[in-house]
Amino acid sequence: MDGSEWQTCTDPKHMIEFVQDKVSDRKLRLFAVEMCESVWRHYDHPEKAAVLELLSSYAEGKAVQQDVKQACEVYDDSAFFRLQAVKYLLYQATLFTDDGWTNAKLANHYQMVLYPDPERAVARLHELIGPLLFRAVAIPPAILRWNDGTAVAIAKAIYDERAFDRLPILADALEDAGCTDADILNHCRLPGEHVRGCWVLDLLLGQI
Repeated sequence: MDGSEWQTCTDPKHMIEFVQDKVSDRKLRLFAVEMCESVWRHYDHPEKAAVLELLSSYAEGKAVQQDVKQACEVYDDSAFFRLQAVKYLLYQATLFTDDGWTNAKLANHYQMVLYPDPERAVARLHELIGPLLFRAVAIPPAILRWNDGTAVAIAKAIYDERAFDRLPILADALEDAGCTDADILNHCRLPGEHVRGCWVLDLLLGQI
């Protein structure tokens, strides 16, 4: 698969197969969490937000597998955890392995079985990985240092607060700092939903 095929591919399973051993476990686990959210948005339960936040912490290495397993035991009798969709995704896709690629593959599989939304899955892979597999993309140190690190500070605030609506502001700051990379600027100004693991924010924050 080349960059053009990656951009036009509509089969998330094929894309996930392609990225094996090419991206970090963190990216792949964040994709798995997004697939959980894609299914669970069909259910309105008070426990949902807390579980998703815990899974995000696990994906980013801020919680360990045992933390999530213990949370499962706490919630096990709740209406939310009695839903078959939750058991499929949480117990099988997210918890039974430490391998991010398997997390991603299984979560995508169950999303396609339960509430198929391949377009959403493809969009999440583009959001998390972008063009990074096909060309070298880097933020020059001068841009990172510009105006006492303004662009980095904006990126960190967006990431920490999940304030993805501010990404166009980040694009303006990057342009003012001298960034001319069309992929970076266009992604920040792209309408639609952005998520944790956004490839531009990760570049600015030094995350993989």
